[in-house]
Amino acid sequence: MDNLLTRLAATAVIFTFALPVLAQSVAVDDQKVFHYATNPEVVILSYSETPGMLASPDTLPRIQVFGDGRVWIHYPVYMKKAGDYGLYLNPGEVTALLNSVSGAFGFDARAVRDSRDNIKLAREMQDDEAFYRSDGTLEEITVNLTGYQISPGASIVAVEQAMAWTDIALDAHDYPELQELQNLNRARDGMRALLARDDLTPVDMSAANGSPSRP
Repeated sequence: MDNLLTRLAATAVIFTFALPVLAQSVAVDDQKVFHYATNPEVVILSYSETPGMLASPDTLPRIQVFGDGRVWIHYPVYMKKAGDYGLYLNPGEVTALLNSVSGAFGFDARAVRDSRDNIKLAREMQDDEAFYRSDGTLEEITVNLTGYQISPGASIVAVEQAMAWTDIALDAHDYPELQELQNLNRARDGMRALLARDDLTPVDMSAANGSPSRP
């Protein structure tokens, strides 16, 4: 598991770039500016979860958000709502979602894991009791933006990043002093809020690219 997390963390790249000549959307929220391709085939955000207790987990992403606002949601066969669903987000909703995720940009899993383990060790030494959690769920959030500015006058950087952690919400609760985990949990909550939308529509992924109808 550690090797997988390390490998995924190593894929996180944030670098300065020149904007390509593509259909772009520029979203501004809370002074942050997000640039992303509006191509309906481009995934700008995704969320995946892999339960450790399952021998053969479903490896398809749970949530994918595309550049045109289309959202594809997949429920594995072992869930009550098994199947595929879709909806469309308007530009303001896409911006709000990006803002909720943006605090986790640059997340360094190795550094945060070291900090967590140091805190955990100090607690165990103080309480003389070891804590262990098994069969966790590996969660991954990916971001694919052509540009990001922390404020309108700031430099533009591209964000292509994969952030992976086991049991994000549990560790965020157990280690409130780690702001990086709080930011990652906010990103997780923003993505998972899509699962509770009341406008989810069942879709046939074999037809029309699995696209839900626009409202």
